[in-house]
Amino acid sequence: MPVIYYVHKDGDVKSWSLKDEEMEIAEKLIINYGGTIINEDEITNERSAENMDKRAIQIVRDYVIEHLDKSDSTPVFDVFTVWKCYILGNVKYLISTTLPDGMYYEVTYNKDKDEIYLDAYKKFENRLIK
Repeated sequence: MPVIYYVHKDGDVKSWSLKDEEMEIAEKLIINYGGTIINEDEITNERSAENMDKRAIQIVRDYVIEHLDKSDSTPVFDVFTVWKCYILGNVKYLISTTLPDGMYYEVTYNKDKDEIYLDAYKKFENRLIK
């Protein structure tokens, strides 16, 4: 019985055992509901999504430490994911820290090029607009 592998819209890798005649319908359902079909070779990489989560956090932690004032001691701080999404096979994270510096970070993994980008932003204001 053939198996179809896909990344569910929540980021989990799933497999579905099907009869040959069900494959086309299953592929359409997966795509229509926000999944991405992958081949068996990609499973190892996709299953390492948890590793990518940790890597994104570490990239931001390293960046923050690199940009701290060297004359001060390194403060204790946490780094956490605010938001994460999968779009067109790529992964995007919005990450922040517990430092009171108003910074937030965007980490993007470009799967096609196997590249990771880091953008750093400074929050200047949070204004209510009515």
